[in-house]
Amino acid sequence: MNRYELGQAIRLTYQGCVRVLPFEIDAHGCMIYIGKRKGKVVKYPTVIIHARIYMIHRLMLVAKLEREIRAGYWACHSCDNAGCINPEHLSECTPAENLQDSLMRSGRRQIPPKPHKGSLHHNSKLTESDIPKIRQLLEQGKSQRAIAAQFNVSPSLIWYIKNNQIWQHVRETLESSDND
Repeated sequence: MNRYELGQAIRLTYQGCVRVLPFEIDAHGCMIYIGKRKGKVVKYPTVIIHARIYMIHRLMLVAKLEREIRAGYWACHSCDNAGCINPEHLSECTPAENLQDSLMRSGRRQIPPKPHKGSLHHNSKLTESDIPKIRQLLEQGKSQRAIAAQFNVSPSLIWYIKNNQIWQHVRETLESSDND
């Protein structure tokens, strides 16, 4: 049976193995693990049980729930403190729910900016005015290799334009841009 007992330290039982987890309580009520950390995971406190490394916060949530964490779910911190092992600060949620929490409620992350597209992209060799010309040359039957050479780009880039994989935001035709 997986369980924990609180005292000066947490006595955690998992898969028949008992571990004593020393902690300190900070100003926010977080129980910060102060024992040795095992393995390569530095951000989250870890412990070895049966020759396997476990993240302690996950074990604490398993003990709190009295069952394993469901597949596809995470052990999430409501306190935004990766070192916290307080079971009251842990909940089971999906990665999407965790991201939503970190973006909207906690302010830990900023909403990432949308990547620049078209000529605003830092690697772009083409402009929006080139795309209707390339599409017209494709319609005329000119080879992708010849068009690529003319615009100093790779033939695969022309293929992506031809198959509407990139530059989809450029909808205008060559005729409408000539009339302006």
